[in-house]
Amino acid sequence: MKVLVTGSSGLIGSMLINTLSDSFTFSGLDVAKSDHAPDVPTLICDASDYAAMSPAFKGRSEEHTSEL
Repeated sequence: MKVLVTGSSGLIGSMLINTLSDSFTFSGLDVAKSDHAPDVPTLICDASDYAAMSPAFKGRSEEHTSEL
């Protein structure tokens, strides 16, 4: 299952990714790249800017999005 995690560089987002990375394929959306999950493809943008974050959802087939 593919999962998009907003807040992927934060404490909870990075723990979620690291804990479940054997079972899921992750991508991230955050204002900074995570040092805790450097191999996760991450769109760097402000989640309050719809135009900036919309590419994270275009052409993707995530089956779940986790807002943290």
